[in-house]
Amino acid sequence: MMSSPSLRSGLAGGVFALCVVALWAHARTYLPFMVDDAFISLRYSWRLLHGQGLTWTDGERVEGYSNLLWVLLVAAGGLVQSNLVWVARTLTFAATVATFGLLLVSGLRRAGLAAVWFFAVAALSLALCGPVAAWSIGGMEQPLLVALLLAAVVASEPLLAAEVTPHSAAVLSMSLPLGLLCLLRPDGVLFTVAAVLALLCGRGPRVPTFRLIFRLVLPPAVCTLGQLAFRWFYYGDFWPNTYYAKGSFSWVRVEQGWGYIHRSLKQLRALWVGGGFALCLATFSQELRRRTWFAFFALILWLLYLVRIGGDIFPQRRHLLVVFALLAFLLLAALQWLWGRRHFVRFSALLLGPVLLAWLGAAQKRDVNRILALSDTGHWSGQPVGQFLHKVFEKQRPLLAVDAAGALPYFYQLPCLDMLGLNDRYIARHPPSDLGTGFNGHELGDGRYVLSRKPDLIAFWTPIGGERARYRSGREMVEQPTFNQLYQAITFETDDTSHTRTTLWLRRFDGRLGVQTNGDQIDVPGYLLRGTDDVVRLDEHGRLYVSLKPNHPAVVSGLRLPPGRFAVQVSADGPTIVQVLAGGRTLVLDDKDAFTLEKGAATPGDVDVQMMATSATHAFGFVLTAQSDR
Repeated sequence: MMSSPSLRSGLAGGVFALCVVALWAHARTYLPFMVDDAFISLRYSWRLLHGQGLTWTDGERVEGYSNLLWVLLVAAGGLVQSNLVWVARTLTFAATVATFGLLLVSGLRRAGLAAVWFFAVAALSLALCGPVAAWSIGGMEQPLLVALLLAAVVASEPLLAAEVTPHSAAVLSMSLPLGLLCLLRPDGVLFTVAAVLALLCGRGPRVPTFRLIFRLVLPPAVCTLGQLAFRWFYYGDFWPNTYYAKGSFSWVRVEQGWGYIHRSLKQLRALWVGGGFALCLATFSQELRRRTWFAFFALILWLLYLVRIGGDIFPQRRHLLVVFALLAFLLLAALQWLWGRRHFVRFSALLLGPVLLAWLGAAQKRDVNRILALSDTGHWSGQPVGQFLHKVFEKQRPLLAVDAAGALPYFYQLPCLDMLGLNDRYIARHPPSDLGTGFNGHELGDGRYVLSRKPDLIAFWTPIGGERARYRSGREMVEQPTFNQLYQAITFETDDTSHTRTTLWLRRFDGRLGVQTNGDQIDVPGYLLRGTDDVVRLDEHGRLYVSLKPNHPAVVSGLRLPPGRFAVQVSADGPTIVQVLAGGRTLVLDDKDAFTLEKGAATPGDVDVQMMATSATHAFGFVLTAQSDR
């Protein structure tokens, strides 16, 4: 017959596996959930793997991430698996499973089979929690943040319960996760502060306590100072670029932060009630207080921090994962404390768990955040668009200016410019006067600066772009009188099975993709023709083309030609008729398809070339060659 310890271990393993399966089943319902900002970190990891350093684009070094440890872990995973999306999803799911394991460790510190039941309640409360399930495959660092925090919380239990000075291994088991939290996110230092407050309250402000605190904060301090030194020497600043882009304080942010927390109370009230109940019980029990001091201070400091920064813009409450994990731990501690009482109070612990789980599941059926998470898929269009642009323009390496700085730049893999400033030093350090009052993370911009960088392609708003500018940089750019002279909106269609269409603004002159002057030749790509079917495609030979409609003129306007004689050579798969207009007059083409532009016949930028075909024809472009006088 199986002994009692063996029975408990086997049962605990089975229940743990059941909780993991429940999490996996719930998480699968959120696929392909992964927000655009997750790809920003992946781009840093990808460039690091390919020898381009911890950078987002070529040129200046800017720390546009706020999760150094995560970027490094994903890069390390990339040494084994080249698909970094898969690596990121695997790491987030593994971190959530590790959180379940830490709850099991804490639960099994109490004797009896009931400890397994209470662990199941705590772990299932997280597996059933929509935000936990969504972000367990969301590809960002929050599940790892939760796992490291819970590792420190679980390690704090014996330190807070014992009166004697703990041995070094016990201290290290708590201080090491705290140090890693500081490397994972700049705000991870809050949890070290919470640990110090917990030790002072749990062990009292005595000399041995201060010695213990010194030993505890040493690894976090080393990690924090080490990252500051690295940041200064590598990026030339003590603060990450994200601090300048998002760090402003305003009462609007405070109001947004409170609303962010308050909106979670309805659908996830069961978790809040369970954790709040545990804190109420702790006021009557010194044993429970000691066990939960760290979780209590971590919870309070994190909630205050969320109010300060205005919460978050992503669906399914990313920054509240910390709160939900701490509430699950508090619920576990409360149930175990109740089990240690007598009679009815003892057995009420067995009933309280199923009631809370049923409440949690029922309340989330109509959660609007789930709907938002499932519908937040537009950035995945950045994959076919980015891969297509990389394929057709890799040799030219054009500079792509974007509002959506995640999926599109990640799959594009070529030079980019972040028009919202998260990954741009100048924009982040030149904020508008009303920073902190608008859409968090989307307020920065400088149209004149972006135009001065002469981007070859501009994608307004989403990865598929558009003709309309939505954010500050774009709005200021299109207001410039020269914008429509320099840029032209062009729609490309990808050559994969999705046939995704993207409308980008392409620089017509003085760039890598527009009109090119090579000695005596002026190359004009076909995608600059207006009046076609307005979609640029790729043929089987890898050439970009536009389709000319029968007997319908297509024109490239505003060419800058000096006086002289020019031959016209059209690249198309069918016969075409060419006309040249200058200064309102049609120039005559001779039998060699050449024309003469007399001095004074047109001002610079006043020459139009018009093409027409009698049947459906693919046009790839044309070349104007200056003819020397003989």
